Amino acid sequence: LVAPVGAGKTQIATTIVERLDRPTIWLAHRQELIEQAAIRLMTHDLHVGVVMAGYPPIHSARVQVASVQTLARRH
Repeated sequence: LVAPVGAGKTQIATTIVERLDRPTIWLAHRQELIEQAAIRLMTHDLHVGVVMAGYPPIHSARVQVASVQTLARRH
């Protein structure tokens, strides 16, 4: 999604993930954005895993929030 700061990109994307009701990967470039997304998704009762250094893997999570850099290194 592309929109100005404060336009609700995280909320819009969270609603899309909820409605998809299927395994989803959410990519971001910065730790702050990854943590923000994971928290928002969890507040919507979604099972979330974070794929980034310092976080234990949660393979059973329906939504994986990942660092682009981590995925590139692990590929």
